[in-house]
Amino acid sequence: MLRQAASGDGIQIIAASHSELGERFLYCEGAASLLFTENETNTAHLVQAPNRTPYVKDGINNYIVHGRREAVNPEKTGTKASAHYPITVGAGESKILCLRLSDLAPAASAQTEDGRGGPFGRGFDSVMEFRRREADEFYGSVIPSSLSADEANVMRQALAGMLWSKQFYYYDVDKWLKEHGADPFNPMRRAQRNDHWHHMLNSDIVSMPDK
Repeated sequence: MLRQAASGDGIQIIAASHSELGERFLYCEGAASLLFTENETNTAHLVQAPNRTPYVKDGINNYIVHGRREAVNPEKTGTKASAHYPITVGAGESKILCLRLSDLAPAASAQTEDGRGGPFGRGFDSVMEFRRREADEFYGSVIPSSLSADEANVMRQALAGMLWSKQFYYYDVDKWLKEHGADPFNPMRRAQRNDHWHHMLNSDIVSMPDK
């Protein structure tokens, strides 16, 4: 479950709670607002069937693109969330958005950083710089030195794209069907997607080309 946590100093916080993993906090520097919805299919739009919740997985898109303010949960809770950054990037300009995922609660995070303080203090900058050096060292070890600078850049981008497309895919079909009232022993059950796949349990890291 996701919710908005107490925030301040220009930082918005999304708190995530999990029965096994505990709590995690996504710190979003300078975000205008946080948007929350449920990761549920919009069946009213897809198959003209009533939605189980008024806040569906394309709710954030409907809020941003179509201006439908009722599409996101005003209670600031859900199973899907996003930080809203309404910015304009002009020709030749660049903008930097700082976000940090941490297991430290806001109070603990504020006590561990120096400099600017909080999750985006000097520790944040040093970690970013260290990760850049790590990336440079990794690609320097796998890209042949015989390549030109342009060729090396193309290879680095290709390898980075392969890493970016990987994601953890977990789909317990039996659990999903139970949550949607698909009891295989109920002759009056409503047909559901993957209704005959109670045996399927996917849990793996896969490459998703549409990432």
